[in-house]
Order: sequence, then structure tokens, then C-alpha cells
Amino acid sequence: MSSDPGPLDSPPGPEPVLPEPPPAAVLDEIGAAADRAEQLADRDRELHVVQDARTGRITVQLRELTSGRVLGVLTPSEMLGLLTGEEEGPPSARRR
Repeated sequence: MSSDPGPLDSPPGPEPVLPEPPPAAVLDEIGAAADRAEQLADRDRELHVVQDARTGRITVQLRELTSGRVLGVLTPSEMLGLLTGEEEGPPSARRR
């Protein structure tokens, strides 16, 4: 048997510092966005966010959930509007 202390024998380190939870309004908005994403999935739609490796530019694709076929491209602002309910129905999507 080794006399070296194992990880359970080590002295305790500092207690982890947990961040404050977000305000209730933020949690409500996150819940609403999750509900909206579920509604999109019910209509065979998903939002897919990609970052161009060369330019770093963010692109949001509106895709068919089952096939992955791109239906349109949204700006990040349009995506946020869709998820927050500020945009009614499907936002205007630029075709590729």
C-alpha cells in the first residue's frame, strides 16, 4: 500500500464561489425563449447558429428539423426577436 495521500486525503481547497442567480425577469425570458423553440420544433423548424471560421461572423439558419434543409438565413437580431416574441410569426428570412 502506498503512503502517498490520495485526492480524498488532500486538504480542502477554497469553497467555490457561485454567481448570483439571474433576476426573475431574465429567467422568465429564458423560459419564454425555450417555449418558442419548442413551438418551432412542433412545426419541424429549428434555429441553427454557426460562426464562420474565417470571418468570425455569426449566421443563424432557419432549418427543417428533420432534414436539416436550410429554409432561410436570419440576422442575430431577427433570431432574438423570434425567440422573445417581438417578431410575429416567422421573421423575414433572406434566401441564400
